[in-house]
Amino acid sequence: MYYQTGKDEQAVAAFRQALRMKPTLFVPNLFLGLDYLKLKRFPDAISCLKRAAILKPTDIQAQLGLGQAYAGTRNTRLAVRSYLQATQIELGNADAWYHLGVSYLEQVEADARILLGRHKDSGYLRALMADNFSDQLFCFSSRSACRLRSCLTQPP
Repeated sequence: MYYQTGKDEQAVAAFRQALRMKPTLFVPNLFLGLDYLKLKRFPDAISCLKRAAILKPTDIQAQLGLGQAYAGTRNTRLAVRSYLQATQIELGNADAWYHLGVSYLEQVEADARILLGRHKDSGYLRALMADNFSDQLFCFSSRSACRLRSCLTQPP
């Protein structure tokens, strides 16, 4: 009841009481984890959602919530793992694929920041940056040329 009415703190208290009585209940673990996620209490959410995922490995909501909780702690590698698991549970779930893609991008950016910080004077890194910059200029100039061509070939 509390969970459905948006009374998150009361819902947390009720779910915690249920889990004190029987820690192996799936639904209170899942809902408590999702409530913690909503309250941005990511470490608490991870604990509950991990338990829910173990209790019912075929539940996609536990994996999606776990991925969001890991993303909230900036642990993109574990977020990727959870979203991959979610895609294996339900191949056609667009949310799982979307969050997996976002997590992959965040991981690439995190790795790039590390690379730039540790090896900023590397010749290899400079070559990668130069290639990327020239590709961006080429794409921009190709797009501009296509737009210009379309303007010239269409009557006013």
